[in-house]
Amino acid sequence: HPEVYRMYMFHKNRTLPPNTLQADGRPEWVFVFGSNLAGRHGAGAALVASQQFQARTGVGYGREGISFAIPTKDQELDVLPLTGTKCKDIRYFIELFKLYALHRQDAHEKFFVTAIGTELAGYKHSDIAPLFIGSPENCSFPEEWMPFFAPEMADNEILFQD
Repeated sequence: HPEVYRMYMFHKNRTLPPNTLQADGRPEWVFVFGSNLAGRHGAGAALVASQQFQARTGVGYGREGISFAIPTKDQELDVLPLTGTKCKDIRYFIELFKLYALHRQDAHEKFFVTAIGTELAGYKHSDIAPLFIGSPENCSFPEEWMPFFAPEMADNEILFQD
């Protein structure tokens, strides 16, 4: 069997997706941000999501408007573990997101994934980025994550370079 390499897209960290529309007028990009299970979007990318991408207070996981919340903290705002707690760890929520993004490829939606968990939750890029390996090709990631996607790095596209 030949090796199959995915085409990943990358963007500068702390930037926003382009404000582009699909042919039917729907936004092309969905803003993916780190959240808490209480759905309090008061700081970091979560605040940006609530101010600019229709994230809703009280929704700590999933799609709202043109945003998608992936929890990195629980209801009490304590940091979630990366793995090992079955349905209450970051890996679980990322796996659910990957399935959702795969399902939305037919709708021609793209997902602009922020560096979730690397600021307010305190994880390193090297902790979080590998959890996204295997994401569908309609996802763009912070360029700092590029080294963690090896060996799948054959023909990657850097988006939004200045």
